[in-house]
Amino acid sequence: MGRILSIDYGDRRVGLAVSDSARIFSFPLKVLENKPVKIFKELGELITEKGIDLIIIGYPLRTDGERSRTCDKVDDFMNKINEYFPDLKIISWDERFTSKMANDVLVDHSVHWSKRKSVADAIAASLILQNYLESVKS
Repeated sequence: MGRILSIDYGDRRVGLAVSDSARIFSFPLKVLENKPVKIFKELGELITEKGIDLIIIGYPLRTDGERSRTCDKVDDFMNKINEYFPDLKIISWDERFTSKMANDVLVDHSVHWSKRKSVADAIAASLILQNYLESVKS
């Protein structure tokens, strides 16, 4: 059983987090610029390097649980991941409030606003993954 990669998709940036090999803990990994083709090359390198066999992608539902406008973009991104990496299983996961929680963590730790963008998406991806890991555990 390999590690899990979590993705917090955004039009400009894509936050990434990875599980430990026991699939208990989630760790923020990095934030990639969302540039076509380049992002899939970088994801491919990470998938190989980290031994990823499952991808969890944050699904941006509205607070009432209905689909947001961004869900279509995430669906398109998931389809492209399937094209590039057909052997990987992909699961979409409710990401409501994770971006706000990530930003709150950074504010609580006095991270300057100019640096928050560069790490907030990776922390959001980590929160998405940790929620998934805890749900599977119970």
